[in-house]
Amino acid sequence: MKPVVTLSIIIVNYNSNAFLKKCVESIYRSVNRFYFEIILVDNHSSEPPLRFNKKNLSTIVNRQNIGFAAANNQGIKTAKGRYVLLLNPDTVLLAEAVHRMVQFLEKNKKAGIVGSRILNPDLTLQPSCKNFPSLMNIFLENSGLYAILPFRRVIGKIYYRMGNFKEPRAVDSVLGACLMFRRAIIRTTGGLD
Repeated sequence: MKPVVTLSIIIVNYNSNAFLKKCVESIYRSVNRFYFEIILVDNHSSEPPLRFNKKNLSTIVNRQNIGFAAANNQGIKTAKGRYVLLLNPDTVLLAEAVHRMVQFLEKNKKAGIVGSRILNPDLTLQPSCKNFPSLMNIFLENSGLYAILPFRRVIGKIYYRMGNFKEPRAVDSVLGACLMFRRAIIRTTGGLD
């Protein structure tokens, strides 16, 4: 009897082999409390696809670059896990991060999506969630003013820069670099647009 897949991890790769190997190794090192699968979607990289001799890892190789959302949707269609984690190939998972995300979704039945704290290589906090778009947010982001004046209250709210995110909080949107959701919500949303 096959084990039940708790988590499907989807990684869309486009010419990121230098990062991808570290990313996959970090998954096998840090995710160990439940059965998981990894679905790599190579989005027509000019680099030859990496070959991994790992259990529960499958690869989809596209003949053209279909874009981030469509490539993730390919992975989602084949996913068997109760939860799905979209993960960028340049990420490295730290111990307990994925387990905490799964635990959060299991304890909070009304939550459909959860993101994590995302850290820079020097372990400083990177913005990982945003408010819904508004004319003001779009202007501040596209003009670069949010980066010049990051601690101003109105600008800080675009990226929820107020606080350290050590406790869960409701946000408008989570960046796709590390985004986990219940696979069941795909029946409602229809996937990424």
